Amino acid sequence: MSGRLIPSAGALMFLFEGAFSAALHTGDYLLTIDCFPTKLDSIRQVISRIWKHPNALTVYLVCDKLGQEDVLIEVSRAFSSKIHVDRDKNPDCHYKLSHVALEILTGDPVSRFHIMSFPWLSDRATEILALAQSRQEPEPLIIRPSSQWYAYYEVLEVSVKRRPVLMEPMRDEFGVWHVCLSMHSSREEWSRHWGSFGPDGSSRRRLLAL
Repeated sequence: MSGRLIPSAGALMFLFEGAFSAALHTGDYLLTIDCFPTKLDSIRQVISRIWKHPNALTVYLVCDKLGQEDVLIEVSRAFSSKIHVDRDKNPDCHYKLSHVALEILTGDPVSRFHIMSFPWLSDRATEILALAQSRQEPEPLIIRPSSQWYAYYEVLEVSVKRRPVLMEPMRDEFGVWHVCLSMHSSREEWSRHWGSFGPDGSSRRRLLAL
């Protein structure tokens, strides 16, 4: 059996070849797990959670990465509202989103919806919720659509044998609502892509040449 490294953007893939034919290992567990909600289902979870908090005057969406813009677009459409991005405090996020969803952005901080960046999320969420409570204001809603927290949650909760719920939002101890959202291509998309690599090896050779 022989193994080769295949360069990939930000990661490595391994191609194993032998008497068993060939196997490509991408290192992406989403290719082998079918229990994750679709992106559409995840977006519906986000919108449903917002509808269930009509008194939340401010909704913070932790969607500052490319791959999460579909959430922002659908939230903007569902609530007929633009989403505030602080261009001075989060220039990178504003730059990226202005190229894929400029029509949903606003610089007006009065907007109900705000993009929150991920770094120091727990600390910032604690401060935001504490401030609202001290002012006797309705509790703001903080939603993070991502799959990363669920892997971390499983590690934390293994001692009590609890499993994260993937098909509905979950609130953590800091008051952040988590929705399982994969920013990767779906299993179906990957299957269609790798299906183009036929048994003659021609497409595979082109891949190795990249």
